[in-house]
Amino acid sequence: MTIKCPKCHADNSDTSRFCSNCATRLTQGGQLPDSLTKTLETPVHVLTKGTLVAGKYRIVEEIGRGGMGVVYCAHDDSLARDVAIKVLPAEFASNPERLRRFEQEAKAAGRLNHPNILVVHDVGSQDGAPYLVTELLEGESLKQCLSGGALPMRKAIDYGVQITRGLAMAHEKGIVHRDLKPENLFITRRGLVKILDFGLAKLKSAQVVSGEAATEPMVTEAGAIIGTVPYMSPEQAQGNPVDTQTDIFSFGAVLYEMVTGRRAFDGDTPVSILSAILTKTSPAASTLLTDVPPELDRILKRCLEKDPKRRYPSADELSKDLAACLDTLIHHRISLRALLRNPRIAVPAVFVLMAAVAGATWFGIRGARQRTVRNKWVPELVRLADAGDNWPAFLLARKIEAVVPGDPIVEKLRPRFAGHLAREIRPAGVEVLARPATGGDADWVGLGEAGNPIPTPFGYSVFKVQAPGYETREFGQL
Repeated sequence: MTIKCPKCHADNSDTSRFCSNCATRLTQGGQLPDSLTKTLETPVHVLTKGTLVAGKYRIVEEIGRGGMGVVYCAHDDSLARDVAIKVLPAEFASNPERLRRFEQEAKAAGRLNHPNILVVHDVGSQDGAPYLVTELLEGESLKQCLSGGALPMRKAIDYGVQITRGLAMAHEKGIVHRDLKPENLFITRRGLVKILDFGLAKLKSAQVVSGEAATEPMVTEAGAIIGTVPYMSPEQAQGNPVDTQTDIFSFGAVLYEMVTGRRAFDGDTPVSILSAILTKTSPAASTLLTDVPPELDRILKRCLEKDPKRRYPSADELSKDLAACLDTLIHHRISLRALLRNPRIAVPAVFVLMAAVAGATWFGIRGARQRTVRNKWVPELVRLADAGDNWPAFLLARKIEAVVPGDPIVEKLRPRFAGHLAREIRPAGVEVLARPATGGDADWVGLGEAGNPIPTPFGYSVFKVQAPGYETREFGQL
């Protein structure tokens, strides 16, 4: 018996959960599922200012909410300290077994004592709604940090070292996070990274460690995959059993985004993202930015291997490689003083050092300009194209191409704001310039020479043709 894919119509085994051709999730009825993930939604139990939880936590204010509940700032009267309380959706309490497992897992997470893991102080239930009491953090999520694009290289690797050290501790205790993503990573004002929501992770029992429960599927209810699509591992996306390797893959996706400013796997729909995770390889970070150390490229590649057996065997080993990469980045400098101690090599050394510094400066400036392109200019180009501002989009695209020739996003957007001059210009070789018809005294922009395709923005423009020995002519074209 086979199941036909509702998207590409390929035949698949009746035991397959996803299409082997396009990665679309399969159902027995052959219908495309409404969604690939199930998000826990409100209603949640709402607490008002002054409410006393567990007889000692006094609610101060709400500080955030999302699909996993509401977070409050509260004061612990017994210990005279401020804490955070996350109240989970009521549906947790409707299933006694789920609630029991949650409390067990939260208590296990509370036993994790590591500077890079959010401290869990307490767990309980208020009017039937489960809650977690944790340390109160000041700072912002990694997702907020990434809103401006890629992080500086040294900072990205430093954050990576901290995250993997926290994961190593959790994995050592048999806990797999399963939903590592920028939203679940918090950067304090002192630059300390905290991994959040370990209380909602999967506690590996002794049977799983020994392999006796290796067939347990990573789902909550029928077909509901746990995780966040862009950061899922291939085995997680397929609904297969997971272990510590899924966290290493998800971390690789997060590190890739910190370094490059773009997701390792992206698409227009959850299905296309899952397909990319299962079938595509992310471009090497060094092809997007010039200042990426070769060792970091290798680390990222190993983290994002499709086969779990080809990834890092442990978060501890991964952390050590990242720390070594960071150390090399910080300390890989030539000591001018050491070179000048030997008079015989002093002069040549100075020239070598000057050349090295010049080269490093050039690459550093180029890398910084490329980050500016990715983080500022390209998003602005998208905005201009969406708004129909053809001339500004045309000029910005030329500016981007001067730094990153052949940028794929520019090539994809160009047909929306530019085409080619339809009028034939003679003789070949004369210079063609243009400016917007509404630009008044705007500067003329050189477009190229007659005899070649002349790119021009859509809309009414004024053109000028000039060449030595010929009369300059101007004309308009819509």
